Amino acid sequence: MSVNIKTIADWIKVKRMEKNLTPGHLAAKMGIATALVRSWEDASSQPDSKQSQDLANYLGLPSSSGGAFGGANMPIRPEWEEFSPPVPPGG
Repeated sequence: MSVNIKTIADWIKVKRMEKNLTPGHLAAKMGIATALVRSWEDASSQPDSKQSQDLANYLGLPSSSGGAFGGANMPIRPEWEEFSPPVPPGG
């Protein structure tokens, strides 16, 4: 089965499902409301810095040094994809 992961919201849901956890199970592990996990997965909110760390621990998600993932709709660049920095105008 091929899964198309484009956002942090997608990644949280896919990783949670890979661990055979319901939103309620993940919420219970993290000590938060199930509705909060669902809101991350539908991209209507994003995890705070502590929640980002907890997700990284429970699901193996990357956590940024600044805490939160940078936005629930932040595109994810696959690790295998080569990074090319933007070229400045006239450069």
